[in-house]
Amino acid sequence: NRLKNRPAPDNLPVTSESMDTAAFLKRFADFEAKTKGKRRKELTPAEKEELDPLEKQIVYFTGYLVAAYCGPPETTNCASVDFHDWHLELFEKPQDHPPQPGDPTPVICEITPRTQSAIYRDNIRIQELTAFFRRPDLTYESTGHKAQKIRVTGYFLWDDEHNGKADVGSTIRYIAANKYHQPWRSAAWEIHPVFKVELADAVTTSPATSTVPAPPSPTVPVARAD
Repeated sequence: NRLKNRPAPDNLPVTSESMDTAAFLKRFADFEAKTKGKRRKELTPAEKEELDPLEKQIVYFTGYLVAAYCGPPETTNCASVDFHDWHLELFEKPQDHPPQPGDPTPVICEITPRTQSAIYRDNIRIQELTAFFRRPDLTYESTGHKAQKIRVTGYFLWDDEHNGKADVGSTIRYIAANKYHQPWRSAAWEIHPVFKVELADAVTTSPATSTVPAPPSPTVPVARAD
């Protein structure tokens, strides 16, 4: 929870890795193979030593934003229904339909209540960048926009709560009775928290500096589709 709620640094490091889906999956292939199905408390000392510096790294990740939705109440946000994460599902290629069986799984990126205000002030509106928005009843609604190629900036995070075969896989196999697609992510690794979102084509070679976000406010980077 402490890692999920980190604020943005005063300045974004110019030397951080820039990667797409293929590079992201290659980056963590060895660690994923060694730790498949494990939780943090089950890691060996060597695995913990490998994990710690990885989760201190900031990355610039590029992909197509096919689907976005508000996360459920979580302990990391004190189980609040008002302050929650926003999940961004980034794919290697654009899609003209919501995630369905046979599709590749995305890389998960998450905006938190502590980072959303700064993203909103940057004039980012997620519903204008994503092709589909998932509603609270888990049905998808088209936003009327194509999936945009975006670049998110944030920390690597290993979400061991989603490290099982029902969650992680390369291809969506089925839609479960609860309406979730499974598996629903390409790795237990994600970008979390995200503290900057940009259109990929508008990114310059030298990342702009970022200020520390203001305290959480009810303002959200997504306009609800209701």
